[in-house]
Order: sequence, then C-alpha cells, then structure tokens
Amino acid sequence: MDLRAPDRAEFTLTDVLCGLAHAREFTRSTLAGWRSDATVVTDALLAVTELLTNAILHGLGVPVLRLTARPGVLRVEVTDDSPALPAPRPAGPDGGWGLGVVERLSVAWGAERIGKGKVVWCELPDVPAGAAA
Repeated sequence: MDLRAPDRAEFTLTDVLCGLAHAREFTRSTLAGWRSDATVVTDALLAVTELLTNAILHGLGVPVLRLTARPGVLRVEVTDDSPALPAPRPAGPDGGWGLGVVERLSVAWGAERIGKGKVVWCELPDVPAGAAA
C-alpha cells in the first residue's frame, strides 16, 4: 500500500484568450514531472480542455484547474463561481460533446456546489511512464 501524500498542482486561468493553451502546457509539464504515461497525458489534456471550455462558456469568474495524482488515479478539477451544475445535452453541430468525451475518458466524473460556485471533476486511470499496463 502506497501511503505517500498525493501530488497536487493548481493553475488559475486569468487570460481567456491564451488561457487554454497555457492550461494545456501546465498540464503537460506537470504530468511529465509526475512521470505519467503518454496516454494519460493525452487523455488529461482533452479532459482539461473540455472542462475549462465549459467553465469559460457557461461558468462565472476565473476558472481554476487543479490536478491531483494518487496511486493509479489522476483527478482533474475545474472550479468556477457559477452555482449552476453542468447537465449533459445531446451532441450536435452546436456543441454538447464535451461532457460525453469526459465521461468516456474517465472512470468517474461529477460536479458539486462549493462555496458560491462549483467544481466539475473527473478521474482518469494513471500509469507511471514505462510501467507495464
């Protein structure tokens, strides 16, 4: 049993125009430092993009991205100041794909109200780079 404390990192999206690119680079470099497998990094980048895009389009305030790595699991959280919880909608030409993508990538996902806003999260299976799958 691994009793070490989880690794945590946080990024505040202060610049909407370049923010997603910076958030993806933050995710990529953080997971490289944690020696996550390339597949985990790819899945995490997609989840981060979808969750942050939803926070920008439908949330309020300044979104915050939090990554937490525990043995075997990478948790991706995005908080914003809107109390409105996300609701999946049918995918089509005007959107609705994001939460479905997150659901398919993750072993679990959800949303909860916190303070005056909410957190939307997902958990991805994490494997250290070079580990046998």
